[in-house]
Amino acid sequence: ALDGFKVCIFAYGQTGSGKTFTMNGQNEADKRGVIPRAAEQIFAHAAELRRFGWDFEFTVSVLEIYNEDLRDLLPSADDPVEKTDKLRIVDDGKSISVPGLHSVQVRNAAEMHHILDLAA
Repeated sequence: ALDGFKVCIFAYGQTGSGKTFTMNGQNEADKRGVIPRAAEQIFAHAAELRRFGWDFEFTVSVLEIYNEDLRDLLPSADDPVEKTDKLRIVDDGKSISVPGLHSVQVRNAAEMHHILDLAA
């Protein structure tokens, strides 16, 4: 994520298999999930690189795929689209995107965790 590439953290599995717990974990320090640990590491490394003049912008999107339906779990405040609006994946041969998927800019791990709490 810090070398110019976009990153996606993806969990796949049956209902009740532990995807949410693995990704989010619990609020206890030793039971944090993949997302909180990754966010803390990314923002800490970005802070180190900023001392050398690097600049970063971080955005968060939360997309649910369930029974082949895509749902944006982060409708924006100025465009309060229902969380049930369907989206589609577009592959233009150069990149893959989800038109209409909202993203929120975050400055630190705490802001990111807050946004993810809103998506839950």
